[in-house]
Amino acid sequence: MGRFRATTSCTSARRVVIGLLASVLVATSTSATAAATSSTAGETSRVDLGRLLVPRLVDLGVPAATSSASYVTESGFVVGTSADHGASPRIFRWKGGRTTFLPGDVVWHHLVDVNERGQVLVDGSRDGRHVALLWQPDGTVVDLFPDLEWASGRDLNNLGVVAAGVSVDGEQRAMTWDDGRVRDLGAVGPGTDVSKVNDAGVVIGSAYLPDRSSRAYVWRDGALSLLPVPDGVTSTAFLVNERGDVVGSVDGLSPDHGRFPQNVVWERGETLRDLATPGLSVVALNERGVMAGYRNRALTEDAPHHPVVVDHRGVTDLRTPRGGPGAATALNDLGVVVGSEVRGTDRSQAVAWVLGFPIELGGPTGRPLPRWSSVADVTNRGRAVGAAELPTDGGTSLRAVMWDLVPTKKQIEAVLP
Repeated sequence: MGRFRATTSCTSARRVVIGLLASVLVATSTSATAAATSSTAGETSRVDLGRLLVPRLVDLGVPAATSSASYVTESGFVVGTSADHGASPRIFRWKGGRTTFLPGDVVWHHLVDVNERGQVLVDGSRDGRHVALLWQPDGTVVDLFPDLEWASGRDLNNLGVVAAGVSVDGEQRAMTWDDGRVRDLGAVGPGTDVSKVNDAGVVIGSAYLPDRSSRAYVWRDGALSLLPVPDGVTSTAFLVNERGDVVGSVDGLSPDHGRFPQNVVWERGETLRDLATPGLSVVALNERGVMAGYRNRALTEDAPHHPVVVDHRGVTDLRTPRGGPGAATALNDLGVVVGSEVRGTDRSQAVAWVLGFPIELGGPTGRPLPRWSSVADVTNRGRAVGAAELPTDGGTSLRAVMWDLVPTKKQIEAVLP
């Protein structure tokens, strides 16, 4: 489910543009430090602006020993996982400084998604059943398929529609849940699985054919259709945007990819386009059809990954701040990409790429960069969330954090003439 479809006012749009330009200045401020001593007022202003607007993290203050943020919405909801020493992990929901936790009657759970309403989709185990749960903003938890022994929630759209894989009489089926109404999406063979649902109600996933091969499908307007691939090629679909572009992977289209999946896109859910890049793994898709992820150039499992962005021009490598390996994890509709750079066996640095420039996401104000940080999600308004290793009493701990990539109006006015 794409979380970045909220409209932006003219004032907000101007702030975003100014913020993006300021972020580019941040990326170039290190090399311009020497020029800051110049008598040229423009150079000094550029460096001062860059230094002031370095994105600094804010600890969300989740009341737990450790925490990590996974998703953020335009409406301000942040969700993630947390744990106390010796206790099982818990899912939290945060907004405006207030944290709530998923009720504790779920033995095992996995955070799947959150929408603009603040509804949270959770996979879990309850009373010996594998269940798909919807944690509502009022704190109630809804068992979406109470009559089934096994159900797995896969995606949640902004209207509260859930796409789920379920087991019925031992057969895998794809279903949707919409305010208590359950719909079986049908099948073309022994079973179906499901990956995503967009706000138009379009569902994508994989259908299992009688020969036990898999084919990517799209379900819309009440009908399930297989996405086109050459004969003898298996496929699966795992990302969809609002205009209907579908990203997936195929096997057997080209031998150049070795054991790695071959990523493709079905434009508007129809025309197949091979991304033609061995070792490419796409993990994010925005509403303009731009993708982000990482590339393994050596095509070996232990080779380093390198962040990339993909559009109609092809695959572009994203330079990391220190030239190390890394990966992109998310991007917004303005093309801002977030991810991390690997710096040794136990170090990671959260990074944002703005107009292709890499920007280190900073630590708390007045403190050095955390030894370990990573960013998981970003909104159109430039709010990014993730986790960072921060000092605590007697040591350090992993904390759920937020970075505002777009400066406030007060910050901008303080440095602009």
